[in-house]
Amino acid sequence: MELVFLNTLEKRSEERIETAQIAIRERQGEWQVVWHEPAAQGKPASEVWYEGRAWDELLKAFRSGMRGKLESGYEPLVGGALYDRPPAFERGERRLLLLQFAAESRRNEDCLRLLRAWRRDRAAREGRPAYHVATNRMLELVAAYLPMNAAELEQLPGFGSRKAELYGGELAKIVSRFPRETAFPLDWVEAETDMAAFEEYVEKLRLRKAGELERRRERKRRLLESVASGAALEEIAEAMRTTKREVIAEAEALEREGYDMRPMTAAELARIDPELREKAWQEMKQRGDRFLKPVLEALYTPEELSGRDLGELYDTLRVLRLAYRQALAQERRAGAAS
Repeated sequence: MELVFLNTLEKRSEERIETAQIAIRERQGEWQVVWHEPAAQGKPASEVWYEGRAWDELLKAFRSGMRGKLESGYEPLVGGALYDRPPAFERGERRLLLLQFAAESRRNEDCLRLLRAWRRDRAAREGRPAYHVATNRMLELVAAYLPMNAAELEQLPGFGSRKAELYGGELAKIVSRFPRETAFPLDWVEAETDMAAFEEYVEKLRLRKAGELERRRERKRRLLESVASGAALEEIAEAMRTTKREVIAEAEALEREGYDMRPMTAAELARIDPELREKAWQEMKQRGDRFLKPVLEALYTPEELSGRDLGELYDTLRVLRLAYRQALAQERRAGAAS
């Protein structure tokens, strides 16, 4: 079953810390809520709080079970938004979700295939990623509501006046091949939608988003603890079951949030040839540090790159770029303080 939500909880006493987990899984509409905690002999014990397809019953079982565990002394390591009803979506967000929900049963799959082919061609002509032209969700809305001109296309979330003007004509030529049974504006959608099913859809989205947020928080906590402990980049990647590239990207994001990632970069710089570091920083100063390929090509000849592990070389440059940006930030702070 697909893991939708997972959280770790702890119960502390003078003698020990007990760790437990609550998980929600789903497969083809069948839901399961399971609680895991150590048994008296130290072996894990599982309690199935719910199995079935009724969303309201799942939430009741989840919240009832969690109340009991919280009262017994367990505390969640991350968040707690799911233990009470999350706040409602704003009006604009609910309208977008409503259009998305209704589109799932209305979209024309043949039209959607043509729209995806159009997006690939348009992205190639513009020289940018396909999702910059239109996201999957935007194409699904077009395939469901079949806008026949730019004015109608602009009424679909995500397009706006610029994209409607730019792409409206081309999209109209595609969707005009298919019969349309509805009209614009889309004020009729709510009246023709099963609102009980829609509310269940919204609750599931809340749950998935909350679960993803808690997974990100847990991942952030583990990364910060690893950096503070002085772990090497390779050790951090192995512990987090990811690549060094992903760890560096997350470290850069945390650096922008104000966290100090210098212990990690300092440990890595000790493993890098000082001469390579100085050359790389000089190239970044001259060429900019946004793109690493020009820096790589300036540091190595094609013959030197032949047979080398480019992934490792890029990982080294990513570490050097992070350290370079840290050094620039430190210079700016020093300048501001003087």
